[in-house]
Amino acid sequence: MTSASGRGTLSERLRGPMAAYGATLAALIFSLGSAALLTRTLSAEEYGVWSQFRVVSGLVMTALSLNLGHGFLRFGAGATPERRSEIFSYIVGAQVALVVVGLVAVLPFADTLGEMAFGRTGSLLWLGVGAWALFTLVQVQLVNSLLMQSRAPRAYGLLSAYRILTLLAFGALFIWPRVEVAVAVSVTMLLGVALALGFSAREELRWPRLGLGPIRELLAFCLPLLPIQLAMWVVASSDRFFIKHYAGLEEVGRYALVYTFALLIPTLYAAVSGIFMTAIVRWYEGEEYQRVGAAVSWAMRAYVAVGGAMLLGLFLGARPIITWLSKAEYAFEGVEQVALSVGAGGFLFGLFQILTRLYDLAKRPWIISGIWVSAMLLNLLLNALWIPSMGALGAALATAVSYGATFTLAWFLRPRAVALHPAVGSVAMYLLGLVGLCWAAGWLLGEDSSLVVIFSVATAAGALALLWSWTCRLVIPGEIRLELARRDKVGS
Repeated sequence: MTSASGRGTLSERLRGPMAAYGATLAALIFSLGSAALLTRTLSAEEYGVWSQFRVVSGLVMTALSLNLGHGFLRFGAGATPERRSEIFSYIVGAQVALVVVGLVAVLPFADTLGEMAFGRTGSLLWLGVGAWALFTLVQVQLVNSLLMQSRAPRAYGLLSAYRILTLLAFGALFIWPRVEVAVAVSVTMLLGVALALGFSAREELRWPRLGLGPIRELLAFCLPLLPIQLAMWVVASSDRFFIKHYAGLEEVGRYALVYTFALLIPTLYAAVSGIFMTAIVRWYEGEEYQRVGAAVSWAMRAYVAVGGAMLLGLFLGARPIITWLSKAEYAFEGVEQVALSVGAGGFLFGLFQILTRLYDLAKRPWIISGIWVSAMLLNLLLNALWIPSMGALGAALATAVSYGATFTLAWFLRPRAVALHPAVGSVAMYLLGLVGLCWAAGWLLGEDSSLVVIFSVATAAGALALLWSWTCRLVIPGEIRLELARRDKVGS
């Protein structure tokens, strides 16, 4: 039932944001499920090779994308179908050409570069990198095209089907447990979803074409943002190369698995952003700065409450989670400390993402660029200092400190037109409560505790942390409901 104004009930207004978060959650489940399948079938060394393949593919995709996907959404949304089709064809043409040129440049040195990147020689993995990057880039543009055609359900439905089918296809690893099989499955399924998306978006598709003229305006907008994307990749992924060099591929595999699970926490950003911050652009433009500040503050406090509970549970339950979902060789000594450090980094990254909305509103993206470049340099320095002596733990600590630096800089440099209300007292009480729960859990768990007991205590500690967030008034559900209801009532 909708309201007389046609805006819909509160539950209907929240359906869109929660559906978007559901898509994010589905992608995360796919990531965790594929990690479980791969680590059940591959040795730690083989999984290390797979991790390096994904890291290198991500770098290639980021560099060769030229950030044109962002530009396509920015300029294509208000364009005519004919203009969107033209932009699409030239973007894909440019990206295909860049991938082909990149492969031609790399393949003559495949053995040397392959040993450096994957610990393997030969051109097969490099061909896989090129195919993976190309099909992913095309997939991104096809999804963007469907979104601009107001066909988001079709796009998200095909992506969900692709993830389910890919998980099933990874079952081939139980028969042929080799990283090359995992690469072949991944590339084949990416090609399949690209074809399916292309068929769905066929009304606005043209064959790829080469030329800079039609996308010159996009490049002027996109290229200045590319260093941010590369800096983000460095902070998130460069530590794998340091670990490979100093500790070997087995350590890379173990660290990559923990990193995957720890990424649960920053995905909460999508949920709290969708619930609390959907209207802040309109409020900011209307100079309703108090409402903007309240929304951002609520988002940060809700994120701290739920993210802190997840971080506590991840720290306490890291060993049983990894042991149950993978082979015993992945549960290395000190896995809890690595999980805590990476999880803390992800937690701070989520807070940073919330704060960056203020920079977007104030049109100060150059500050974010400077923050990311600073974080990149700090991360490279810490990786070089800590990984040789501490291995995976050094990488995890470098990740935590780097993301902590991004949040700290973003907090102190934030635009002051919007006043935030971080509830410092409530946050401090909540964090002290987390420390107390951690101490109590450690007291309950002895050295000989079973994995079931450890997991149960970790789950209970996370639930108690959520209850504690309400007790110390970090999050007040009643006030949140009133704010959302008021927003729905006034239609803003």
